[in-house]
Amino acid sequence: MVGLFNSIAGRPWYGVARALHGPAALLFQPKGPTPNGFEFQFQGERGRSYRIDISAELSAWAPLSTVTTTNASVMVFDPTVLPSRRFYRVVAQ
Repeated sequence: MVGLFNSIAGRPWYGVARALHGPAALLFQPKGPTPNGFEFQFQGERGRSYRIDISAELSAWAPLSTVTTTNASVMVFDPTVLPSRRFYRVVAQ
């Protein structure tokens, strides 16, 4: 989904989202930039591994990290502070 919206499935949400049917539903919750990088939280399937990818232009992706959820909610921190936009995606493994 792309457009002017302020919620998805009844939860507050602003920006761009792509919804795909898959093994686990993900919900991103940006926490915003910090002086040391950028933080966001996502919800996934407990015990599942996810790869966090980054992109500057949405065509070429590079891995940032891999996490295995110990509970449904995971906090991700990107220590890179950039003056330009950066996009994130979470890929179930």
